[in-house]
Amino acid sequence: MPPERATKRNQAEGFVSARNKLSWVTTIVFIAILTIGWISPWFGYFVPLCMAGAILPAFLWGRRWCDWWCPRGSFLNQCLDALSRKKSIPIFVRRLPFRLFMMGIMMTIFSVRIYQLWPDPVKIGGFFIMFLTITTVAGVFVGIAFKPRSWCVFCPVGTMAKWAGVNRYPLRITEECTECKLCERVCPLGIAPHSFKNSGIVEDWDCLKCKLCVAKCPRQCLHVGDEDLPRAA
Repeated sequence: MPPERATKRNQAEGFVSARNKLSWVTTIVFIAILTIGWISPWFGYFVPLCMAGAILPAFLWGRRWCDWWCPRGSFLNQCLDALSRKKSIPIFVRRLPFRLFMMGIMMTIFSVRIYQLWPDPVKIGGFFIMFLTITTVAGVFVGIAFKPRSWCVFCPVGTMAKWAGVNRYPLRITEECTECKLCERVCPLGIAPHSFKNSGIVEDWDCLKCKLCVAKCPRQCLHVGDEDLPRAA
């Protein structure tokens, strides 16, 4: 392997190693908040903070928050790895109609309950914890049935982050790709970077920028680009 490629691979592997350690930290934080939140509902305000944390940075870095910065994403990734069947995520849950359906239902419940409980901050915080618990249980079920992070494919906040992150911090692929599909196998969301070989840009904006595929690629055909693509007019 040429020296420059070996260097890139080592950098990606170092990033992945650090990512894994930090992911355990956010996993512990998530479990603590989910547990303590049932005692002190004020911890429920962690939920809207995380929602904002996912969407706002996406305008610069795409869905990078959803990688290890998202506590629930880290929890699903770390705690379900040994339990998951690791089956392919059904195509229909990736489609816009299903994602809009999930977003509509969850945002409606979210908004209606806040309206009903307003202006009691304790009850609203308690609702946030209950909402987080129910959706996490759903995430665990689909994570065991398919890939650990299957929930992240149709997570309403993740979908909004995807829209905000179009053309931001893109994953790039070179024509030297042999389509061995190792990148697809390690992708938490089941994205197939090799299928974008001809365009050079992995135009699936669900990409978490986790660099697992970059570290795994034997030919070092993948890298996360430093330059954004032009925004659509």
